[in-house]
Amino acid sequence: CNDLSIDNILAINNTIGVNVDTSANILFNSLTTIGGVTGLQITNSPIFTISNSFFVSHSSHGIIINGTNNSSVITSSVENCGGDGINISNAFNYSFFAMSILNCTSNGINFVTGNDNFTVLNMGVESNGGDGFKYASTTTNISTIGVVFKNNTGYGINIANSSNATNVIATNIFTTNTAGAILNNGTSTVIKSNSGAADN
Repeated sequence: CNDLSIDNILAINNTIGVNVDTSANILFNSLTTIGGVTGLQITNSPIFTISNSFFVSHSSHGIIINGTNNSSVITSSVENCGGDGINISNAFNYSFFAMSILNCTSNGINFVTGNDNFTVLNMGVESNGGDGFKYASTTTNISTIGVVFKNNTGYGINIANSSNATNVIATNIFTTNTAGAILNNGTSTVIKSNSGAADN
């Protein structure tokens, strides 16, 4: 389905709270998913916006995004999930703004592979069991600005290998992340003007 605006949905204890596949131009406002396996899964579906939404207490990832583009997640929260807060692959032209990702067992955001051109602004990423953000493979042109990385068990940001290129990390706050603030194994990374992490 295409061209939908969906408001005020509550999904409780479903295998996938909301599953969007091969759709376009979807607006979710005030979506709440609680329990079950995954809160929201979006596959091959460009041009969507998620706003004012909550994804809580899922046994796996809060949000799974795969094969999408030209989309945004704003003023939303992912909490207490058994996997990643957000697990994302093969996506481009995204923005994440004014979000919180808290107390997830694995990473706050896991950029798994094939991601390009993201803007990440003004978030709180705290008390996750892995890294705050993990750039696992072929994740490029991610600008992370104004994010607080606090009390994550891994790194605040883990750029795992050289296939992750031309990413920018600026004016963020890193505090008490167990493994350290930033692990930079990427290519042409810019690290500048952060609190708790040295410039490169």
